[in-house]
Amino acid sequence: MGVPPGVEIADSEGAATAHATPESPPAVAAAPVRGGLRLPDEAQSQLDACVHCGFCLPACPTYRELGMEADSPRGRIDMVAAAACGELALNDPDLSLHLDRCLDCRACESACPSGVQYHQLFEAAMTQLPARRPWARGTVHPEGPAFAAAARLVRSGLRHILPRPRVLAFAVRLATGLPFLAQRLPPGPAALIPVLPRPAQVPGRRRLPRVVAARGECRGEVDLFLGCLQDAVLGGDNVAAAYALAACGYDVHLRGGQTCCGALHAHIGDREAVRRLGAVNVRTFAGTGRPLVVTAAGCGAVLKDYGHLLADTVHARAAAGLSKRVRGFAEFVGTCDSRPVAMPPAGAPVRVTWHDPCHLAHAQGVRREPRDILCAIPGLEYVELPEADACCGSAGVYNLLQPELAEGVLARKMENIAATGARWVVTENAGCLLQLRLGCRRAGLDVRVLSLAELVAEAYGVTAQ
Repeated sequence: MGVPPGVEIADSEGAATAHATPESPPAVAAAPVRGGLRLPDEAQSQLDACVHCGFCLPACPTYRELGMEADSPRGRIDMVAAAACGELALNDPDLSLHLDRCLDCRACESACPSGVQYHQLFEAAMTQLPARRPWARGTVHPEGPAFAAAARLVRSGLRHILPRPRVLAFAVRLATGLPFLAQRLPPGPAALIPVLPRPAQVPGRRRLPRVVAARGECRGEVDLFLGCLQDAVLGGDNVAAAYALAACGYDVHLRGGQTCCGALHAHIGDREAVRRLGAVNVRTFAGTGRPLVVTAAGCGAVLKDYGHLLADTVHARAAAGLSKRVRGFAEFVGTCDSRPVAMPPAGAPVRVTWHDPCHLAHAQGVRREPRDILCAIPGLEYVELPEADACCGSAGVYNLLQPELAEGVLARKMENIAATGARWVVTENAGCLLQLRLGCRRAGLDVRVLSLAELVAEAYGVTAQ
């Protein structure tokens, strides 16, 4: 098999020591935790399938930024393999360092000719590492004290705030209403506060009835997944999605009792939290038989994986059934055979481009549908974004924990957006929306960043409801 241009294949000695890079900080003084990383059969099969060809390297954002083997999928796979056979301690600082730098964007999976599902390996390793990391016991993480502080803040927020809508709404109100708090936060969380909409600007589920009736002839019924951050920070997108789906001819049900999907917890390896939250959502949506439409790509990817994540629980059968019913907003609207979008948005014609959320394009394989929708709206001039499926740097909580690396990844995205000349950038994920708005603000780009649901609702003229 040939080697892709610009990729340097390490020799056997280099591959064996990929985790010991010159840039790595000195090891934290802690007794090695041996015994081997325990990989489930599915993760072990992915490890065995990797042929170390290197095609994943140019697709990896952190490899492009840092140029180090250890910060590529192949390098991380080597370290997971070393930890699995006991050659590398589970609390080795390099293992934490380079796994923490992974965005889990899954671009390597799209590039892999062997079909390696890298995320299964990565998430299996992350699930076992957090409680064993030295910084979790009060010592310094290899990335430094700022990382440790941000990690503690993010973990606390994920555990205690995200699953509680009222607490989350209060936290958003506090963060946006008291800007001086940003001075006391770690760099990552502080950077996002200026782009958070104030609660008064966020129409949420309080504006939505239990059922939003279809406009005209009813073509069917769907459930709408509201999410947590999506609902508290970008609740207007849920409102837009509900009325856009109604305009397409569907009765939209908003079921009470749903909670956070667990996507952000999955990014930091807290699989038990994902399963606990997943059980709540499975019970909430069990038995409806309706498609479950999701407006955030990260949520959609995890919901579609519930059948796997809850396979060994009492909810296994219901979880598998729910996973089969999950559809992203673009995926559903792009294939539902509804009448075409017929009303141009205000201010048309407008040049518009599309940013592929990683967990829509790479994890779910949804690429064509959003572009078809944009091209169907009269008055829009669609232009393809260079490297449209490259990560923007949000990646769940990555921009909060790794702000410097995320900023480098975002800068490349901003250069590509500027090159299109687009006035509007459309996407389908809460994290991407906030990250792209942050990037446009920093780069001084006069670009509107909006969700596909919001754009479709405007095109149908239903945003004022």
